[in-house]
Amino acid sequence: MSTNYVPATGPRDAKIVILGEAPGAVEVQRGEPFVGPSGKLLSQILAQAGIRKDQCYITNVVKEQPP
Repeated sequence: MSTNYVPATGPRDAKIVILGEAPGAVEVQRGEPFVGPSGKLLSQILAQAGIRKDQCYITNVVKEQPP
């Protein structure tokens, strides 16, 4: 498996699925989806809606950062 692979996080049976396009540099570095700038915005939006990020299944269509 590539070192740029970013797996999904969260419970597979979650009622909310968040699907992104592909991980960015921060996501590759930390090995987790939506932890960079997009993740900060996502966390704010979820918090405003009263949803915890750990209640969501979060993944990307493409699991590696595109060249």
